[in-house]
Amino acid sequence: MDELKLMRRLKHPNVVLLMGACLNDDNQIMIVTEFASRGDLKHCLNDIESLAQRIRMLQDVIVGLHWLQAYNIVHRDLKLDNLLVAEDYTVKITDFGLSIENDGQGYSRFGGNIKYSAPEILKERFVNKNHNYAYGERTDVYSFGLIWWQVLTKKNPFMDRPAKYPGKEGLVKFILEGHRPPLPKHWPDSLKTMIAACWAQQQNKRPTFRNILDKWEKLTLDLMCPDALGRAVCNSIWKDQKAKKSYEEVRTAFVENCTTGRLKDKDSALLSQLLCESAFDDTVSFARFCYAVGWFGPLDRNTNCAGFFARIRDLQSQNFFHGFMSDAKAEQILSNVFDSTSTPHPHYLLKYSLHSIGEFKLAYIDKNRKVNYVKIHNANGQWRIGQSPKICDNWKRVKSVCKQVLSIGAHVPKKSFVV
Repeated sequence: MDELKLMRRLKHPNVVLLMGACLNDDNQIMIVTEFASRGDLKHCLNDIESLAQRIRMLQDVIVGLHWLQAYNIVHRDLKLDNLLVAEDYTVKITDFGLSIENDGQGYSRFGGNIKYSAPEILKERFVNKNHNYAYGERTDVYSFGLIWWQVLTKKNPFMDRPAKYPGKEGLVKFILEGHRPPLPKHWPDSLKTMIAACWAQQQNKRPTFRNILDKWEKLTLDLMCPDALGRAVCNSIWKDQKAKKSYEEVRTAFVENCTTGRLKDKDSALLSQLLCESAFDDTVSFARFCYAVGWFGPLDRNTNCAGFFARIRDLQSQNFFHGFMSDAKAEQILSNVFDSTSTPHPHYLLKYSLHSIGEFKLAYIDKNRKVNYVKIHNANGQWRIGQSPKICDNWKRVKSVCKQVLSIGAHVPKKSFVV
């Protein structure tokens, strides 16, 4: 009943809406809420490739949590299972069975998942055993920090802890000793600092949800666009990162920030093809611009970004490059080619990846009809294949190295011009 009373008051786009309640045949209360067609985030996260999409979903969570905190509501059981995903990928916080209204007096019952529980709560339960739990906004902030890391990395926190920390007791000990999931080296310092603050060992060193929201767009920009000139373009026109801008606005900002004052017509046409998501739509999204700079940067004002445009043309001239394509589509094409040949042998293709900035995916099918992927990253205008230290300065060299190392045979030719 407490959950029902609480949910009746909760009406926000990022909080699941209570539709009603009833009793079943066993006199158990059944809660009816709005339908989230994609299920919970735990089960659909791996299907969401786009980094930009995952960041938007995290923003939904933080907005919802900040709204709950304004009403002094502490969720206490934040985890991916309790974040529902609507058809349009809007995230809605759910399961308020353990939620409390924070009165600053502490709480006598433990609630939530050990993995996502703040260290002061774990210490009280498993070390002090006093059962006076100091739940508050910053215990939810701690949980959100782990969710933040998990959604960006698509990894399960604490799964790779050393073997000397087995089971539940080992996990508690690991957390109380101050260990946290590793922060990727390529993440910007601003993001690493904020996430580390969220899961700080001491509660008073954690930010509030308001603190995080105030810096959200800067943190997003730092992650999505590591290039300084690219960030200058974004800062000049995208006051709202969810808004789309006309190509002319983007072109003007690009010329002002990334060139010495002019852009060749052929370069402008190439930029338009890359940034506009459709031939019938001349608008540009913040995410598409950031991805483009990540794939083909760095930008160099002194040369009017000659290297940037040369790298685009180099890739577009390669017959094995298929542009924008889902993993499912790539696998279908490779399987069809494999099945259609009289003597099946490995084939491959290259496509953009949206998983992280500056990433491409080489997909290839092996002799056992299994589709494999190798990630290729932009390393300051050159290309790193997988985890190899080897750097290639053009795509023909990438192709040569991949064929030699992976024994991937022939490429699947693209059917038409792609960007």
